[in-house]
Amino acid sequence: MFNWKPLLVCLSLLASFSPILRAQWTDAARVSVLTCESGEELYAVFGHSAIRIQDLAQTPAVDVVFNYGTFQFNDGFYARFLRGELIYTLSTSRYHDFERQYFVEGRGIRAQRLDLTPVQIAKLAEFLRWNSRPENRDYKYTFFYDNCSTRILDVLRGVLRDEVNIPCPVRTDSTFRQLLWPNLGRMPAVRFGMDVVLGMPADAALGACGDAYLPDHLFVKLSEAELIGPNGVRPLVSRSEMLLPHLLPPTGERAGWPVALAWLLLLVVGVEAWLGRRWLSAVLPWVAGVAGLLMAGLWFATAHTDTRMNLNLLWAFPGLLLPWRPARRLAGGLAGLYVVVFAVFFLLEAPPQLLHHATFPLALALVLCLNPWKK
Repeated sequence: MFNWKPLLVCLSLLASFSPILRAQWTDAARVSVLTCESGEELYAVFGHSAIRIQDLAQTPAVDVVFNYGTFQFNDGFYARFLRGELIYTLSTSRYHDFERQYFVEGRGIRAQRLDLTPVQIAKLAEFLRWNSRPENRDYKYTFFYDNCSTRILDVLRGVLRDEVNIPCPVRTDSTFRQLLWPNLGRMPAVRFGMDVVLGMPADAALGACGDAYLPDHLFVKLSEAELIGPNGVRPLVSRSEMLLPHLLPPTGERAGWPVALAWLLLLVVGVEAWLGRRWLSAVLPWVAGVAGLLMAGLWFATAHTDTRMNLNLLWAFPGLLLPWRPARRLAGGLAGLYVVVFAVFFLLEAPPQLLHHATFPLALALVLCLNPWKK
């Protein structure tokens, strides 16, 4: 018996996107860059960017979103993310459906209308239509360098070329890691985890347009951009508007509790050492060893580049998983070395790696647990 379901799905998709495929853009066409507010899920905490193309003079009217942030979210998503093997897709959808999703999630949407000519809009739409074909739409996602936000910047520069000037001064005042922190204030455990697994490459200076990996920073750059034409220079963005209000309640900064917990652990380990007991002191090295094994795997066994050269492996040494006394004495010595490195880096204005403050008491606790000076 013939299965009609695949055919019906294909026909419904063609019906949904037929305006995109056959569009002949009129003078009423306009382009906007959408900046979506952060959400409660980890993958949504840094916000999102997309491109919207409208042409209400067509029959039927065209109102479509080109979205470089589409991925397959299932049980293996975070495992693929850890391996650095995420494949993202440029998808297309009706704006109404796009907005409804963000309304359900309570996330706001801001729009920056670009002051493009009909010829420029046609060029941009043609490129996006080509890029959304099945053979062209997939790309390997990298969080800092190639994502939904950086792709939009690359597309505008690639299509408009000399007709657009997007200011990208070389930034040395901040790093990739530091730009993450404002978005992680309500997720202190996530911030601690990211700070621990990210190595020295995450502490590189942003350089030119390096901050555009975050949608809010792309928003600022587009606000400062200019179009260059025969009639002179004009702003790239003709108007900005709030399309959907942000409904999620603001949350306070709670980044301090991992540090307080780490100092509490150090206090407990110190009391145990004074009493000659080994409860937490017996467990903590194993936990640190598992964490170190994960960090080593992210460095040597994944496609990630920003998890390499990680000094946190000095205290979270994988050798802690070995039961032999020499390996544990070495781990205790490395933890002591980490304490010294942390203290030196804390005094530097621009250390090669920014270390989370909770790791200092954790390393001290491991030194007390392992007694590297004991013969």
